[in-house]
Amino acid sequence: MVGLALWRPELTVMALGAYLFIQSALVRLDTLPAELTMALARADEIVLAALLVRTAAWWLMAGRPPIPTPLWALAAFAAIGVVSAVVNGVGPLGMALGIFLAVKAGLWLLVGSFLRVNVRTLARYAYFIGALFVGAVGIAALQVIGVALPWETTPRAGVFAATSIWNQHTAFGGSLTVAMALSVAAFRLPGEWLSAAILGVSAAAGILLSTARRLLVSVAVAIVAVVVALPAGERRRIRSWRSVVRRPAALIILIAVIGVTAVVIGPRLVSVATYTWDRYVVDLADRDRYRLYEGAFQLVQESPIVGRGPATYGSYASVVVDSPAYEEVGFRRRNPTMVVGGQMGSLAAEYGIMGFVAFAAFLVLLVRALLPIARGAPSTVQAGLALGGIFMVTDMVVESVINPVFSNSFVTFFSFLGIGVALTLHRAAQSDPHAGIWDPAFLTRRWRAAAVAGAVLLLVALVAVAAIAV
Repeated sequence: MVGLALWRPELTVMALGAYLFIQSALVRLDTLPAELTMALARADEIVLAALLVRTAAWWLMAGRPPIPTPLWALAAFAAIGVVSAVVNGVGPLGMALGIFLAVKAGLWLLVGSFLRVNVRTLARYAYFIGALFVGAVGIAALQVIGVALPWETTPRAGVFAATSIWNQHTAFGGSLTVAMALSVAAFRLPGEWLSAAILGVSAAAGILLSTARRLLVSVAVAIVAVVVALPAGERRRIRSWRSVVRRPAALIILIAVIGVTAVVIGPRLVSVATYTWDRYVVDLADRDRYRLYEGAFQLVQESPIVGRGPATYGSYASVVVDSPAYEEVGFRRRNPTMVVGGQMGSLAAEYGIMGFVAFAAFLVLLVRALLPIARGAPSTVQAGLALGGIFMVTDMVVESVINPVFSNSFVTFFSFLGIGVALTLHRAAQSDPHAGIWDPAFLTRRWRAAAVAGAVLLLVALVAVAAIAV
């Protein structure tokens, strides 16, 4: 794949997207050798490095197009990280690893911004990925009803938390935000409302089955951001639906749906809500995340401008290098090999106020660049991808309060590569008005059937491989 990245980057990223499902299904199986698990887990980052080399070489030779403006803010963030590392005496390995993981999202954005995009191929690939997500939710449903699978459910909040192929309930739920964003993008395309509805309902069901509590807030906020980002005409059309709901027949159907939903998932939601209240309100002072933020605040007070340095506190890199900063603030992780969620606190502690502001500027500039694209022609792929990108950025900002989501390989790959492709297509449309135009003929019945069959075969193969490993 490294060789392929240097030769055919577009084909490489599509292969890597499918690989990330395979990686997710295997890396959390305790029965695999540690060396194999590490190789599987790090493969995407090695391929990313190769893609960056190819992208940099191509850009230097071509001299165009310009680097997207939001990436300059992220470059400033990385520069602050280097200064912080020098000031705090962080070693080269810790500095490189810490900064690389912190800017991983932006690196995928850079790669996506310089890809040559074939819209028909992109549409067919996205349909295949969507089918994989629906299949993964199907596996979660089988878990909940008691079908024996290599990946086990987890008792949580008095209910079973599905894990699907991720074998970890929060990883499963977090990954489904990408499915939600893909559904948002599909809703923006003419003739794809049914596919979008199937994918969106499946993702919502999977999130509920996962009991990933943070998503009950982050997804809701992201949906509000999507509505705000829609063109004025689309928002008026949404408001006009209220008159339909007032009709007696529609009102009866709506009440029936709400009643059935309350019976089916009401007890699960009550259990999760009660559990969340106890954990994050009643027992807040004893929570690891509270202690993490308390330590981060202390480190910011001691070094407010550039922080304690990359790979020192709250990040995965800080666990890898066994940073002494945890002892300095009196915070002991219950599991020394795991990262305690709270990426916003980690960014502030490691990079200080300047680094935090630079990272926030990257996100603000990114949304600012996506808004006019999302409000553009509804018949373009870039409008759908931009709207899905706004959904993901909003979701990730909310999630990052308690989850290191901006370093997550699965989520950052699909989210920021997709945003980069949206910027690429938008740039192409400046010279070619037909660039990115959606054509329903991209997805023939034969292709849809082939994509679904391919997704089923891949998931069946993963079940078989995981079963053998277990």
